[in-house]
Amino acid sequence: MSQSTFNPETTAQAEKRFWRAHNDKDMPRIRASLEQWTSELYGVDKQSSQEAVGHLFAAVASHDSRDWGAAVEHAAGYYRVIRDSSALDFDPQTAGELEVAWWRIHDELEHEPDKTRLVEAFSRLYAELFGISPVAAREAGVLKAQATVEHDLAEDPDTDPGTVDGHWDAAAGALKQSYQALRRVRAEPGRPA
Repeated sequence: MSQSTFNPETTAQAEKRFWRAHNDKDMPRIRASLEQWTSELYGVDKQSSQEAVGHLFAAVASHDSRDWGAAVEHAAGYYRVIRDSSALDFDPQTAGELEVAWWRIHDELEHEPDKTRLVEAFSRLYAELFGISPVAAREAGVLKAQATVEHDLAEDPDTDPGTVDGHWDAAAGALKQSYQALRRVRAEPGRPA
């Protein structure tokens, strides 16, 4: 079993590449960026990352067709591989449900300024995955929600094309800060690295 000591910058850049590839509907880039993100964040080897991402890839497709039950089952499969291939200890079904919950909330709140429910969703997911309290995960959740705001602006057809790259860069910056906060709280004494 591998232990995650993820690099916030590498993790953030991989997630940004996934978001952009998903927006561009570029399946090979989606898969490659998800594999890198999974390996980096959860500390799993390449083979486990590829297996896990097969499940997540199917979950993303179910998200796109709004088949939420299938999305949860595929996301749970993704997390089952991660749990079995890493030093993390969490319930894959719960993690899958929390993953898809934040996707749904993100979709619902895309044009709403109050992202409190999204922050709470991220905080619960990080708490489940990394064995921390939702309160300890809150800063990471706030910053991840900020990243999604920039993500949404980058994808909005009404956004000035000259500012799109800036929004993607701002999303990556907020993601990096989110992962820095998550790494800090995980490094506290008595917490698993």
